[in-house]
Parts: sequence; structure tokens; C-alpha cells
Amino acid sequence: MKNACKHLALCTLTLILCLALAACGSDDSGDYTDYGNDSNVPSTIDGFVKESYDSYDYSAFEGYYLPDSGTDFDYLIIDTNGSRWRIGSNDDLAASGYLQYDADYDCIYAYNEHDGVAYQFSVDGSSVNIYSLGSFTYEMSLDEFDAQAEDYNSSDSSVDLSYLAGIWYLDGDLDADSYIYIDSSGGLWSLYERAPGAETTEVDGGFISAPTDVDDVYYAVSTTYQDVTYEFTLFDTDSIVWGGENDYYERLE
Repeated sequence: MKNACKHLALCTLTLILCLALAACGSDDSGDYTDYGNDSNVPSTIDGFVKESYDSYDYSAFEGYYLPDSGTDFDYLIIDTNGSRWRIGSNDDLAASGYLQYDADYDCIYAYNEHDGVAYQFSVDGSSVNIYSLGSFTYEMSLDEFDAQAEDYNSSDSSVDLSYLAGIWYLDGDLDADSYIYIDSSGGLWSLYERAPGAETTEVDGGFISAPTDVDDVYYAVSTTYQDVTYEFTLFDTDSIVWGGENDYYERLE
């Protein structure tokens, strides 16, 4: 009788352990998507680390993309070497970062410098999808896009804008997360921004046009994004009010 009880107890314990192990193995916490064969690939990864050496060829993804139905943004641009990307709406940069292949999951991720999250990147013919950000269809190469941007260049090179040259910092703070560089001619500009925990990167740029009928008002025409122009006002010698949100920048260099 004792042996029978011991045998029953051992069987019961074995069953409990098996159930516990099965429960651990079937943990479905987090957001996962089936990705080929029998593996599960996370749709998003927090704390994604950029590899110092990445031999994956992303150049096939280069181009200017327009949103598919249901996508909330206006465009996706993937740079010439295919490694950097950016998404925006009108003159707002909504997301940007780099592409990176993850060998552990056999999957490409689009790391977003704005929120520190990597999103699964997939391709279907001429369309690409960045998980939760939307789907976009290839429209043209960046060479074609740049050629079109040149058509918007209506600036008059005879106008002296050199007095705009310098580095203009958001809210007059040298440690600001945003600054505007205007070259010595005053005709070319670049906008730099820094996401939390990331390096400062150029997010937009182009040329400056000065209307002849309005004093102290200028147009910063983007050659990075199609149909994007920022209006800014020279508030005083070293202060400008920039864009639709009237951001204040002060020249400190």
C-alpha cells in the first residue's frame, strides 16, 4: 500500500512539473508575429542595439514611398544606401532611424530614434511595411525625387542673405535638442535634431528664398522632403521664429 501511494505521489509530482514547464514555454506575453518556418519574431524590440559592423545590403530599399490606404503619414524616404529612413507628415518629421538585420530572428528592423523602439520591417513587392507605422509603396528613386525638388528652387542668387549665416539654437540654449545651421552665403540651411539618448543628426535641409514684398520673412525650402517649406521671420538681428509652431531660435555662433 505504501509503495502504491509513493508511486501515485511521484506520478502526480511529475505531472505538475510537466504542466509548469509547459506553461513557461507557452508564455505569449509581448507582441509577436509569425515569421517564417516555426520561429516567432517580436514585432517590436525595446533597447535595440546598433551593430558596429553590418554587412547587410539595404540599397534595394532606397527610394521615395507614398502611403497606402490606412497609413497616417504622407511619405517614407529610405536613403541611398538603404540604411537610414524617415517618415513624415507635411513639415513634421514623425519618425526616423536606421534599418538593421537581426540574425537571431532572421528579420530586418527599423529602429526609431524618436521612441527608442525597433519595429519589424517587411517587404512585399514594391511595398514596404514598418510594423505599427504603416505600409508604403515605392514611388520614385531619390535621384528622381531630388530632380523634382530642384524645380522648386526659385531663390534669387543675386539677393545677399549672408546676414543670416550662423548656428541658431532652439530657445537660445547651446545644449538644445534642435538647431539650424545656415551657411556663410545665407542661402543654404540644415536642421539638426537629437532624440533622447541619441546623437544629433541632420533631419532636413535645403535653400532659403526671400520674398521681395514682405520684410523679414523668409522661406526655407526643403530639398529633403517634397512640397515642404518652412516660413520663418527674422525677429531681430539674432532671433528667428521658425515654422508653423513658431519655434524660437537664437543665433549663438
